[in-house]
Amino acid sequence: MTEIKISIDFEKIAKAFVSGPLVFQSTLSREYVRAGKVSGAKLAALMRQRVQGGMAPPNTDMTKDIKGSSKPLVDSGRMFKAITSESGGSLTNFEIRVGVKRTHAAANVAKIVHDGAKQTVTRRQEVLFKMLWLASIGRKVNIRSERGRAILAQSKGTIAPIKEGQTLVIPPRPFALDTLRDPRTKLIVEAEFKEALKRTFVKLKT
Repeated sequence: MTEIKISIDFEKIAKAFVSGPLVFQSTLSREYVRAGKVSGAKLAALMRQRVQGGMAPPNTDMTKDIKGSSKPLVDSGRMFKAITSESGGSLTNFEIRVGVKRTHAAANVAKIVHDGAKQTVTRRQEVLFKMLWLASIGRKVNIRSERGRAILAQSKGTIAPIKEGQTLVIPPRPFALDTLRDPRTKLIVEAEFKEALKRTFVKLKT
């Protein structure tokens, strides 16, 4: 976990307590909620910007043909658009969570992309890719799958046969960790929560 520390003017806080500690805490709590939402939205935008800028390593030629893009995570855009944020907690333990919350029953695709994975080729995959390869070199085959026909239509001859039992390696592309380590992340959160504290002082006229 990365902690972001914010300097606090204790003299102003002491003056704010003249209005009553509960009034101060409730006001600050509301401002924290606002700051959390704004920070989360900005960090989600930063994460999308990082993904859209391209992450190493780029997709292979075959993956590019299948997904339609050389940039990982950017194809149909479903997972890219699924990057969201949420925030909440107490004044002493406030959290902002940014990333892909949505998943699929069959596999957590975002986690696979982020952490990398190894997949063993199934018999069905072997048959499909063999047919795609044969079609890509001009052989006549009957591809019934709509997805298979779409892949073949956009292929530039980079589809290769794969064997059942073969291990396919998906390299890690830690888009969430990269965003967390981005210096702008700390600046965004610090700025928003400092403003939350200032707004609290203004509302209490301290």
